[in-house]
Amino acid sequence: MCVKRLKDLREKGYDYPFLTLTFTNEWRCDNDGPMPQLLAFIKKWNEMGFKPMLRMKTAGEAMRNIEKEIGNQLRTFEGEWQDWWAFGGAAMPREMEVARRAVYHTKAISSPVWGELNSGAKDELKEINRLLCRYFEHTYGSNETSEAPYSLYTQGQLNEKNGFAYRPWERGKYLLAQLARNKFAQADAGLYVVNAANASYTGWVKLDVTGFREVDYKSVRNLENGKSYPLFKEGDYVWRWVVDENLNTSREAIPGGTEAWFWVSDMPANSFTRFALDTSEVEIIDKKIDLPELSFDKNGWVTSARWKGMDEPLFTEGLADFMVVHFNDMDRWSQGDIYMHMDEAQRIEKFNEITRMEWAKPKSKAKVRETPYSWIVSQDMEHPRVKNMNRQVEIFKEVPRAKVNIFFDRISSIAPEVFYAKFPFPQDCRQPVATNGGIPYELYKEQIPNSCKDFFVIDSWVKYEAEDGARIWSSGDVPIVSFGGHHMGMRLQDAPKKENELYGMLYNNLWVVNFCVDSPGEMNFEFDLTYREGKQSVEQLTDMADSYYIPMSIVNTPEALEDPVVHKYLNTPQRLTSGY
Repeated sequence: MCVKRLKDLREKGYDYPFLTLTFTNEWRCDNDGPMPQLLAFIKKWNEMGFKPMLRMKTAGEAMRNIEKEIGNQLRTFEGEWQDWWAFGGAAMPREMEVARRAVYHTKAISSPVWGELNSGAKDELKEINRLLCRYFEHTYGSNETSEAPYSLYTQGQLNEKNGFAYRPWERGKYLLAQLARNKFAQADAGLYVVNAANASYTGWVKLDVTGFREVDYKSVRNLENGKSYPLFKEGDYVWRWVVDENLNTSREAIPGGTEAWFWVSDMPANSFTRFALDTSEVEIIDKKIDLPELSFDKNGWVTSARWKGMDEPLFTEGLADFMVVHFNDMDRWSQGDIYMHMDEAQRIEKFNEITRMEWAKPKSKAKVRETPYSWIVSQDMEHPRVKNMNRQVEIFKEVPRAKVNIFFDRISSIAPEVFYAKFPFPQDCRQPVATNGGIPYELYKEQIPNSCKDFFVIDSWVKYEAEDGARIWSSGDVPIVSFGGHHMGMRLQDAPKKENELYGMLYNNLWVVNFCVDSPGEMNFEFDLTYREGKQSVEQLTDMADSYYIPMSIVNTPEALEDPVVHKYLNTPQRLTSGY
């Protein structure tokens, strides 16, 4: 077999005098320790004069040998490397959301608004980042993951993996709360709201009503400029489980949520503002602004939004459409063989044969609710693979921005499938740009040859340039995207048609091993679409996208100061002693 492979390489043009291979263990190939017997095998092979001659070297020695012998003959490539294996990250959307939200907590913790962090806070932040690095670095399981998804071994693997998402998330929340209380618990009485992002913020500030202690607050007053702003509670709801006579469960919305919110405009980066809760009702002073033009389809779902100064809308028809790619072949290994070993024509024909796309349909007419600052359009949807599906978009009046939420309850199944949400932009939006690891590049163009172009892992945003300005898509939850369709298994070499149509990968259990094959239950995904005039730097785009997801820290400091002993031992930021 080895000699045949060498012959195949020769016939394909490999003409170097040696071949460098990696090897760990004969039995499990990877994820195993070294194999001591290999040294004796190589020695005996060479003593008997077999060809080719074998040499055992360390990785460093092997690389130095390559550089010495043929380094000047090798081509040099530069560009982004997109991993073919990365779509497994969408196998557990809730855990991916938690891990990414934990990253935003670390960014809030690192804000200069808190001042210099003490040694305990620095150590805790380092530990949180270490745990997150382990989560993003490592896969979910082993070869049993897809074959025995509910075995104790597989469940143990998943539990161990997921701890590296949930623990830093909770520790990040706790450290951030400590920083906020440490800064404001001994300050003058007031409601302190902190924007810990590197960009100014315009939007809602949410408050937990349980903190009102049954006082019917109706407004907040800015203690710095004396202006008052109304608190909004109407239209809020909570979800309640119900069961019918056939013991089928579902959820319904009932009034009486636990949130109130008020609007802030252009709150400076890395700053805090002191407010006071008030029981007085206040009137809203309407700003003289040019409202965006909206259009709707026959079911009342919004199809476009265009603000003053824009030649084309922010998005076009099909916003947040939901689609599932079904695979009618349960053998994930065979799909891998198609992916790797068939030529292009065979591969496309085979994948077209075993895949089927199914789009969600409206379950009801969309509902529109208007606030003084936005329109909120909500629509229930239906699809055979989910329950209780809803999509919502909030169109802001003051700024060219749309906030999208998609909620559904996935029905348990180990059948291979991929969930997508569609985000269509105007047709003149071409050549998407994104970052990976903070490095910007033009997708499809600035990539190392043969790196993945079927889908892309991004940090948080994708930018489209157009004649009238840039349109930016971002998400705090979904890091995998494709363009012009799903393209699973296509092994694209060039950009597809309809680059202006972005598809966010919500869920994917297709990978053959090491990833969870069934993640049922409720899932929520958040996205933002924004328009910007003029050139925007990578730093500006990243700071803007971060500002949508970095949590607002809110502390309500009472008149009576906190006990100094409690303050010292409860609020002082420090490293936790528990954990991994």
